[in-house]
Amino acid sequence: MDSNAYPALASIHLPAHSRLLRDSCCPDKDIVLVFSHLGGLERISLYHTHNGTKIWETDVGDEAAATSTQVVGISWSPDGRSIALLLNPPRISLLSIQDGHTISTLRINVPEEVERAEQSPLAGISWFRSENRAKKPSTIPDIFRRHNIITGSAESILKNLPLLDPLQEESDKYTATNLFAFQGSQTRSQSKTQLPEAISSWPTLSADPKSPAVDSSIQTKQHSKPEDSLDEVDESNINSVLMVSDVLGNVYSFLDGTFPLGMIKLGRQASFTAVEKSNSGPVFFGHYKFRSGTFESTCIEPTIIDMPLLVNRKMRDFARLSSIARDLTWYIIRVVQEMKSVWYGSGNTTGARDIGPRWVQTLKMKQTEQFGQKGTDPILDLTYLLTTGRASRPLEDFLGGGEQMSERGIQKWESIMSDALIKLRDYSEKRLVPACQRLQLVLEEISAWKLLPLEFGMFDFDTANYEQSIRHTNRGIVLGSLLASVARREFYRFREFIAWLRFEVANTHGPAENNVPRHDILEVNHYLMSGLGSSTIDKWFEGEKLDPTDLEPMPEAHGVELGSLASTLRRAKIAALDAKYQVPPMPTNHLKEVKSLVLISDDIAARCQSSFAQAAAAPSSARNICIRGPPTSSAEANPRLEFQFRERIEQLEASAESTFIH
Repeated sequence: MDSNAYPALASIHLPAHSRLLRDSCCPDKDIVLVFSHLGGLERISLYHTHNGTKIWETDVGDEAAATSTQVVGISWSPDGRSIALLLNPPRISLLSIQDGHTISTLRINVPEEVERAEQSPLAGISWFRSENRAKKPSTIPDIFRRHNIITGSAESILKNLPLLDPLQEESDKYTATNLFAFQGSQTRSQSKTQLPEAISSWPTLSADPKSPAVDSSIQTKQHSKPEDSLDEVDESNINSVLMVSDVLGNVYSFLDGTFPLGMIKLGRQASFTAVEKSNSGPVFFGHYKFRSGTFESTCIEPTIIDMPLLVNRKMRDFARLSSIARDLTWYIIRVVQEMKSVWYGSGNTTGARDIGPRWVQTLKMKQTEQFGQKGTDPILDLTYLLTTGRASRPLEDFLGGGEQMSERGIQKWESIMSDALIKLRDYSEKRLVPACQRLQLVLEEISAWKLLPLEFGMFDFDTANYEQSIRHTNRGIVLGSLLASVARREFYRFREFIAWLRFEVANTHGPAENNVPRHDILEVNHYLMSGLGSSTIDKWFEGEKLDPTDLEPMPEAHGVELGSLASTLRRAKIAALDAKYQVPPMPTNHLKEVKSLVLISDDIAARCQSSFAQAAAAPSSARNICIRGPPTSSAEANPRLEFQFRERIEQLEASAESTFIH
């Protein structure tokens, strides 16, 4: 045969030890993936087959990892915009075809016996497009574009609600070094925020910038592409199935290439290879490949896997709700962490609650070390000054001098504390409570599926665990509302305390005509007792149990500021005029098992993740699938016994050009 019968399209110069995989060439584009190994990293290069130019190059793996990363197989997405890499250690990495950045990483929870396999535990990967069924034209025009969302469902209700305010990611925060350092010396982290275990293992679809849960405008700006602004969106990945097989007869599937659908056990000690999909529905057929030493053989008779739960929209509706619940839960965790860091501080940042105790401790040190007063209580001296107007010698000396009692020091204290309390109030009212309410809406809808037809009942749930997550979400709503009320009350009392402190500091330097008291003595006393040394707000973030008597919300008063003396007198007047008046009881049933908002958010995440992960595996459970294939035999022990036809190509030693086919 003439060696020039096939003209070369391009000539590509590759580094040493480069290799190609079976699906390296893109089926619908003139591009090819080339792999090379460098140290413990797998280097991937994308070339244009028309002119041989390199489009991009990236590394897969971690240099600090104990084992090197190996690419076992690849598959191109149906929309042609991403590449699925099957890696060892077992996981899937989705890369963008535009620049090679990692879109997401999917876990593969392989059994222990698969991990102990001598060879690579994973066998192959395939990405199947969903069939496009033509819809019958409706006689009634669709005036409102619903995007296949059922009217009245939780998703449709969330679509009509305003988006929650976005939170700044850790990778988006700048330090002074980032702002003023020279180029190349910036310390900004390029990695994303480390996700908790419950969030990272939560079954979810790919990130949707139009999600009805949280405003993700900040996150979507980082990887926005020109093609993302096109009006026509390629929906080839919708309802597609990404399928992975291992060497022990297990098949792992993912809806849309990201949402895990569980593991199918085929009952054979073999790999499920050469998988194809039927055009009539989610029916997959492939062949077993057995390995005995150096001998490999493939079963001719195919094995058919039917996954009927993927036929209709039920599974996709559940996947969308799971993704929304995951976004809301991660939002709740970050809101609680942000509030805790504002109140307690984080890293090198001092929390607002630490300023008051340090101020009291400084006063106590002055009493004991400089004036020799043992066993005195600073709060007692402050209360004595508040009620009588007379200050002890240590307190008078403390108020009369020092950086802390200067106008600058008092203003700094007031600014930090006011900002923290306002942030706690606003985050509780405008972020935490609405997020918990939206999550409650999603959980209640999935809980109501048990009352619907049998198809919805096929989703497995741990009922006790799921109901407990709903109760914790309810408590999050109650505690968030109470925290906003307590923060508002604390803010009012702190302002009265600062006004009194300025009044007393001015008196120590000499009486003045314009120095008149403008504070409420009762509110200042309340702050001295329960806000200066330790605050009630601490209980929302510590492990202590919340006392319902400390969480009484402020009563609403028309035209009267909450927590003021006028508000207290108004309540007393109502009680005097109406003998039957009683303070409404607190909803203590929500507080019996509650310790803090941090524990509540973590518990919601853990319980919801467990419930959603269990239900997501429904399409792969034994009662919801149908497997048809060759009967189980002794093929694992001797694969030759099952085959009636076998093909082998041998090359004679005498002539390199002669071959025989048996």
